Amino acid sequence: MERVQSLQNKHLIKLIATCTKKPLFYFIFPWADGGNLKELWRREDSKTRTPELILWSLQQMLGLVDGLKALHGPNIRHGDLKPQNILHFKKSDIETIQTGGESTLVITDVGVSKFHKEMTILRHDGTAEKAATVSYEAPEAEPDRLKGLPRSRKYDMWSMGCIFLEFTIWIVYSYNAVRRFRGRRSANVPTTTAGTFFRHNERGAAEIHASVAMAIETLLQDTRCKDTALEDLIMLIKDYLLQVVVRQRADATDLYERLAKIVRAAENNSAYLCKTIASPPLTPKFFRSRRDSNSSGTSSSDMSPSQDDSSDRSASSPNASSFDK
Repeated sequence: MERVQSLQNKHLIKLIATCTKKPLFYFIFPWADGGNLKELWRREDSKTRTPELILWSLQQMLGLVDGLKALHGPNIRHGDLKPQNILHFKKSDIETIQTGGESTLVITDVGVSKFHKEMTILRHDGTAEKAATVSYEAPEAEPDRLKGLPRSRKYDMWSMGCIFLEFTIWIVYSYNAVRRFRGRRSANVPTTTAGTFFRHNERGAAEIHASVAMAIETLLQDTRCKDTALEDLIMLIKDYLLQVVVRQRADATDLYERLAKIVRAAENNSAYLCKTIASPPLTPKFFRSRRDSNSSGTSSSDMSPSQDDSSDRSASSPNASSFDK
């Protein structure tokens, strides 16, 4: 944890203090009043996806990669990246972590993630938290553990690819689409591997989950993504992050350079950022449930964000589809 603090990166959590109350030991961190990334997706789901929101999302993705690059520099691996371990600090709390006055996403659980990972492996109960952690595991995690091999820093790159793909689905469609995507990956698989972005074929070899490939293809076919920063981001995720073969994944420095080109171009050209269309299409069938298909007359704006976990949104998703000028 001390090594992480020396990096002084605004996208890595800042340690305020430690204290001891025997027999327990405590770490004290800034309070993130915006919750975590998953909570942000749910809370802000009704917001129109304006160019400003899309640009902020891209800039924060770049910032997270910058934090990961700083972390990997001194050979530190996070090992448990997931939306729940990315915190959202609103403007009111930014001074605490010296981020320069902007709403910021910050990687947390740094330095203690190894402990959490070991606990996840040892636990056999079907808790939601365990499933959430397993979802973002790289294909090599279990084989390396069984062989006693050290885990590569590129393990984090796979996890970041999973998070960025879900982030993109949220931008283009909705939080409900992210949940449906999770359901697609979890269908007809053992609880211990539910939700992962890969699967094992009949020969036992790991390969990209068919639902992940379909999600990427669906996004690429969306008219609003064509020839935009979003399309280039999706291709970056596909070609350089969600690669089963470890050596084919980008390292943090390479990813930062590639993503920075996309972000800088988007900052300089709003037309490249996203494509506006007169009539936003329905959310693709792949990202909808059977109930969604039967409720196309109900606007998603009729539901509050708090209903998202217990109710299905309609096939039409104006909040996520309407890329405002």
